[in-house]
Amino acid sequence: MILSSAVVFLIVTSFFNGIYALTPEERGELARKFKYYHPSVRPRDKYNLIETLNGTFFNLNTEIELLQSRPLVKEIQLELVMIIHYLDDRLIMRELDDVLTIPSEFKPWIPIISIFPGKDPQQSIHVDPKTGQMTVFYRIFSHLPCFADSWKYPFEKYQCDLYFTTQQDERIFVRRMRDLRPDNQISSVGYQTEEWPYMVFHLFFNSHWHSSIVNVYLPSILIFSVVIFAQWKRRKIQIIVCVAALISIIIMQASQRKYDQITMQDLWMTGILLHLIAILTIDLVLPSRRIIYTTFHTSSRISPKYSPSPARNRRKHSMDHSEQSPLMRYSPPSIRPKPIGGQNVYAYVNAAVSEPHNSASIPGEDGQSISDALLIRSQTSRAYSSTPPPLHPPPPTIKRQLTEVTIGTKKRIALSVILVVYAIFFISYCILVFFVLSNP
Repeated sequence: MILSSAVVFLIVTSFFNGIYALTPEERGELARKFKYYHPSVRPRDKYNLIETLNGTFFNLNTEIELLQSRPLVKEIQLELVMIIHYLDDRLIMRELDDVLTIPSEFKPWIPIISIFPGKDPQQSIHVDPKTGQMTVFYRIFSHLPCFADSWKYPFEKYQCDLYFTTQQDERIFVRRMRDLRPDNQISSVGYQTEEWPYMVFHLFFNSHWHSSIVNVYLPSILIFSVVIFAQWKRRKIQIIVCVAALISIIIMQASQRKYDQITMQDLWMTGILLHLIAILTIDLVLPSRRIIYTTFHTSSRISPKYSPSPARNRRKHSMDHSEQSPLMRYSPPSIRPKPIGGQNVYAYVNAAVSEPHNSASIPGEDGQSISDALLIRSQTSRAYSSTPPPLHPPPPTIKRQLTEVTIGTKKRIALSVILVVYAIFFISYCILVFFVLSNP
C-alpha cells in the first residue's frame, strides 16, 4: 500500500513537472509492444469486470484530488485531478522495472470519458510494466455554473455539478478522495460524489447573505423602531414618519429584488410593510393623545420673582404686623383732629403701647400738640377696636389646572397587539432561516 502511494506520488509529480523522458531500452520495448497493439480493442475483461446490483460493468477505479474550488457569483472555479486505473495485460513488460510515461506517439486504449461542463482536460498516460496497470490522469480546470432555489434568497445554497459520462458497459467507481484545498475553501465549499447512473461530482456553497443583513434587514428593523417611538409625538409627526417609512420600505424592496418569484427577503419586507400599514391605520383612526385635566386649590402667595422693593418690603412688613394686632386701627372720622400746620396727622397705635414714649410735642395752629392728638386717637381707637374693618382681606383661593398628555387606552392596546404580532413574525422568520441554512 505504501509502495503504491509512492508510485502514484511519483507519477503525479512527473505529470505536473512535464517529465516524459524515456531511456532507449524503454522506448524500444514500447515500440515492440505497440507494433501489434490495436488501440480500438479494449483490454480483456478477466481482471477489469465488476458485478453490482445493476449488472456487470467494466471497472474504472478512480481517485480524485481536489485542488481548488473558488466560489464566485452563481458559479465556481474548480480545479481537480482525476486518476483512473485499469489493467491491460498487453502492455506487460517484465524486462522493465520503473513506471513508464507513454508518449503521444504511442496510442494505447483509454476509456472515452466526456466531461461536462468544461473543456477537454489535460491528459497523461502511465503504465506499470510489471503488472500492466494503466493509470490515466485528467487535469480538469473549469468554471461550473451553479443553481439554487430562488425562494430561499438571500439564504440560498448553490449547487454546482460536474458530469462524467462513459460507455454503456463502463462505470466509474470512486475509490479515494484527496482534499488538497486551502482551509478557507474546505470550510466554505462542500462536495459529494454520485456514481449511478453515471458519475456526478457535486459542489455546495452558501450565498454571501451577510451583506443582506447590513443592507436590508438591519435598516428595516431600525425604520420600524423609529415608527414605534414616533407614537409618543403629535399626530402630524406620527403620520409623516409612518408615510416616510412606507416609502423607504417600498424603495428598498424594489431595488434589492433579483428574482421574479417570491423570496424570503420579499416575505420579510412584506411583513414589515403590513405592520407599518397597520400602525398608520391606527394613527388615522384612533386619537393620537389622551389629555387628562387635574384641578386643585391653593392660596395666593407672592412669588419671589415679583418681590417688591426694600421700602415696600418694610411697609408690607409693618402692615402685616399691624394685621396681626387687633389694636392697630384707623381713628374714627368723627374725632379726627384738624389739620395742624397745614398737614393732616395720622397715627398708628401699637397694641402694647397706650401712649407715646419720648415723643416731642409739635405745636399746631390751635395750640394743641401732636402728642395730644396721638393720645386722643389711642383712646378713641380702643372704643372702635371691636368691629373695625381689616386692612387687607384674606387672600382668595386660586384654582389651578394641570394638563397631562398620554397615549389613549385603545391606541395603547392596538400598538401592543401589533408589537406582539411582530415579535411572533420575527421569531418564526428566524426559525425558517436556521432551517434553510442547515438543510441543502
